Amino acid sequence: MLTGLSIHNVVLIDQLNLEPLSGFTALTGETGAGKSILLDALSLALGHKADLGFIRANTDQATVVATFSLSAFPKEHPLKDLLNEHDLLDDDDELLLKRTLHRTQKGKAFVNDQPISTALLKQIGDFLLHVHGQHDHLLNETLHKTLLDDFANNTRPAFNEALCTLKNTYKAWLDAEQAYLDFEQTLITQKERESFYVEVRRDLEGLTLAHGNEERLIEERHGLQQLGKIIATVEQTLKGLDTPTSWINTLYSFQKNLERCDGVSLKPLQNAIQALSRAGIELTEAQTELKTLFDADRTAAADLEAIDEQLHLLRSFARKYKITTDGLCDLLAEAKQATLDEGDIILQKRALENALTAAKQAYDAVESIVFDHRLQAAKALTDTVMEQLPDLKLDRAVFDVRIQKASKPSSDGGHTAAFWVSMNQGQDLAPLAKTASGGEMARLMLVLKMIVARTTMMPTLIFDEIDTGVGGAVASAIGRKLRELGSHVQVLSITHSPQVAALAHHHWRIIKTEENKATRTSVTPLTSDARINEIARMLAGDILTDEARQAAIRLMN
Repeated sequence: MLTGLSIHNVVLIDQLNLEPLSGFTALTGETGAGKSILLDALSLALGHKADLGFIRANTDQATVVATFSLSAFPKEHPLKDLLNEHDLLDDDDELLLKRTLHRTQKGKAFVNDQPISTALLKQIGDFLLHVHGQHDHLLNETLHKTLLDDFANNTRPAFNEALCTLKNTYKAWLDAEQAYLDFEQTLITQKERESFYVEVRRDLEGLTLAHGNEERLIEERHGLQQLGKIIATVEQTLKGLDTPTSWINTLYSFQKNLERCDGVSLKPLQNAIQALSRAGIELTEAQTELKTLFDADRTAAADLEAIDEQLHLLRSFARKYKITTDGLCDLLAEAKQATLDEGDIILQKRALENALTAAKQAYDAVESIVFDHRLQAAKALTDTVMEQLPDLKLDRAVFDVRIQKASKPSSDGGHTAAFWVSMNQGQDLAPLAKTASGGEMARLMLVLKMIVARTTMMPTLIFDEIDTGVGGAVASAIGRKLRELGSHVQVLSITHSPQVAALAHHHWRIIKTEENKATRTSVTPLTSDARINEIARMLAGDILTDEARQAAIRLMN
């Protein structure tokens, strides 16, 4: 809930610090005192559109800070998920939203002293507080299904799971449908390019194609070129080892001569014989490796020619089809797919058709479950509203939630929901926006908002003159409803009705004063006596009388 509001240099407010309490708080004051300025300031803190006209005259910067307690939100809640995602949630479950406007610089937004975008600030603010006017978003029929779903989610535990499943099956259905359409479009395109694909297969099927093929051939070509550069030295070395006499045979002859000596047991002589033996072995290995290189060179020219030919073909076809050499591999695969025989095409199309049918059937099955949940929730919501209407002197009114088939299925079902009402006996039911008069509309809206507030976990609600145009017993009924709502959520109501203000748990008076050629708006929490005087003023005008004070006390009691 809203626990603190600090406003600095916003329109007529130079400095204001408020500490809203739980329950129902009435905000009263004379017309033009600046009650709407509080709403404008709050809208800034919640990320709504800014206007430099909000900045107080003769100042450069306006600042609004709104503090909220998150204790009412469960650990697993979209708001906390959003805050954690952006690393904005503190351990103390308190949230501080700050917005600044500057005449010459870009405005700034903060959450818990961390700079954020105004879009994110609004996204966060939408979870925390909502302002209700006399005629507001409940008249938008496109939102009625959302409100019904919120009610269903709160009253029917299995509904949310079914709705999530429905969204997943709808996506699977769309994916299957898109796959089928893509295949059909591919067949059309392939038919149009059939001669082109025939030419592609004729050009490329004889080639060895793979991603990275050009790089591999270039590397092999480089290796063969390097071999050609050293092969003359290899040949000269081999000739030197064999002429005029074989060095290996010479070493072997030296070794045998030493072995025949009488002093063969002498250690130095033995070491010399072993050294000659090792030298002969090493020289033999060197000769073998050099012969391997020399023999390889005999086929190197042919291999190099073949590689050059492959590279030439790859690059020429890449230029012809205006793609990379790696792209030739994909183009050939596409061409083969395009020239499938009729049997393969029929099998693929049938598989896609079966997948599409199965996905549609899965969606229909889950949609039927969601539809049944909505029907039951619509009946429960209708009964709940009808129970509340007599309390607001709407005994003759009839409310109904109608479920109708939508023009096309969507991720949240194949049906729409709309609120229909009849405000007078004998009057036909009609859509909500086309039926109720101003006063009746306000009372009906209040009932709906009370129910919505309990089902959407909105911790703070502000009502902006929702009691306009009503008085007497009806206004008292509205006050009782707001007080009842205040036992569930934090309620602030801007009101001109003394009957409504008298039933509030708390009361603030908004005053506009002029001093030193400057106009200021201030807010004063009222004590019991001051509150009696304010309600008496609302009843009788500026001149307080004992009768007005006694009437105010009776209203408060």
